[in-house]
Amino acid sequence: LVSLAVAIEGMTPLIDSTGSFHRSGVASLPAEGGIIALINPSSTFSFLTGEDELQGVFLSEVDTGCTLVLSPGANTIPMAHTIGTGSGSNPVRSGYGCAAASVAAGVIVLDGFETSDLLLENGETSEEWKNSRLGRSLSSIFAAQAAAARSEKVVLILCVKGDVTSLKQQAAVMRTAEDLYKEVMETKRILSTENLEAEEEREMSDPISFDDLYDVMLVQVESENDAKKVMDIAYRSAAEQAPITASTSALISDTYSCSSKTSSLLHNVLTSPRSVTSALLLCNDCYLRYSRSLRAKMVPWKNRVARNLLIDKFGSQATTLYNSILQNYDYETCSVSGGAAAGYRLAQRSKLEYALTRDIGELFRLQLAICESDAIKQLQRKLLKLRKADALSKATPPKEGKDVEERMAQSYDDNAAAVRATSFAFDTKAAELEVPPLQLTKTQASRDVAAKLYDTLNNFDKSAIAQLQDMKLIQKTASRQAQVKKKPRGTESSIDIGLNLVAMFRPDGFGNFQGFAGYNLGPYGVTVGVQNDADSLEVLNQFGGLRPPFLRFQPKLNFDIEL
Repeated sequence: LVSLAVAIEGMTPLIDSTGSFHRSGVASLPAEGGIIALINPSSTFSFLTGEDELQGVFLSEVDTGCTLVLSPGANTIPMAHTIGTGSGSNPVRSGYGCAAASVAAGVIVLDGFETSDLLLENGETSEEWKNSRLGRSLSSIFAAQAAAARSEKVVLILCVKGDVTSLKQQAAVMRTAEDLYKEVMETKRILSTENLEAEEEREMSDPISFDDLYDVMLVQVESENDAKKVMDIAYRSAAEQAPITASTSALISDTYSCSSKTSSLLHNVLTSPRSVTSALLLCNDCYLRYSRSLRAKMVPWKNRVARNLLIDKFGSQATTLYNSILQNYDYETCSVSGGAAAGYRLAQRSKLEYALTRDIGELFRLQLAICESDAIKQLQRKLLKLRKADALSKATPPKEGKDVEERMAQSYDDNAAAVRATSFAFDTKAAELEVPPLQLTKTQASRDVAAKLYDTLNNFDKSAIAQLQDMKLIQKTASRQAQVKKKPRGTESSIDIGLNLVAMFRPDGFGNFQGFAGYNLGPYGVTVGVQNDADSLEVLNQFGGLRPPFLRFQPKLNFDIEL
């Protein structure tokens, strides 16, 4: 084995103690061979690097073909300033150094931690552990690799000076490391989320889990022999790691440049206090939960409206949904108001309010259109009945001259009453659709429908259905007159009775096949028809959204009366 002390002698500076980045060091990285990142917090004795304190990030190539990248760990103070001379403001010690050192590594060795750093209490990790040097260093590593979209599995070795053989202690550290990884990934999703549709696309894809990306080992290092064993494991693991697909030099330089990019994932993870991060996660979790609830409610409503059916008590249901979602969101995130995440809380609430307004408003307008169409059809049916009755009354000769004027006045009154009844029926249906919190009312729609009803009344005589009715009345009158003329004198009155049986099969389909067969014997007959229109949207609307019966049987009784 190659002694680590020998390897450190020829170190090449990558980032010096002032935070300056040396691109020549990146260019010296070999194109082949594994990369091992050795990270040690400042001012901490390490059996791997000796007593010398690391003041920057350095490269060192060993005889095994691997490349060591040495870096100090992250301090325990999150700093918003990344340029300066203080220990807290130095980007190397703020976590950007270990992030740049580990972003392209296949093996990451985190050394120099005492057992007290783990803050173990009865086998459980306290919340303060995540703010310790180990916790912040892990967060830096996870954020760097998440921002780089690394998919290759990484070996993560945590070296602790002290006894860590307890299974409870190991499980607690593993669980807390996984929690840190999930928080980093959630922060990444928050920063990249722009709208609900983009969030839905991200939910469709399965993110890489912690176990799929990291192979974590917690080892005890209290002597040089322990350190050699750790490096043995690191060398073997690095040789077995698959090479990364991205450019190594580009990954390192881009990661370290995040110290000056306030919108980057790494900068937000390192500079935001954990309380702010927790508040952001709370707001995002509430937003996603209520967004899913909204979509689950809207899907059946939209399907029903698509079949030209109204939603029962839509106005009251939509009002309750709107108020409950926003009030529950405000209640669950009230602890965030007034803090650093208050702006994000309001932004997520605005997105929820916009989704509610958009979906409810769309359903409101579609249902008003359905009511308007039904009102016009209802008025046309009433006018047809009045027109037919008027035509029959005109066939009776008037007894006095004033009967014509009375008929005209009666016809005018009947038509006006039909318009008023139809308009009132529309107002009654539209009143159940109103959503006061969104100012969705029927006022304008009622005026528009009243105007369209009067237009329908004024133009009804010229409409196709009125002309078709006139044609049918003319044909019926002409047929009766022809029968009277053809009837021979002296024919006796008679009544002939006939029976026809009609059967209709309606299998699955959209109406692209139909056929009929019949047989007549005197006044009796049988007719059988087939039409595959059970899945047709028009047929489903006729049956209120239900499929028609497969077999429909209808007897038909004919009376032929000869007078």
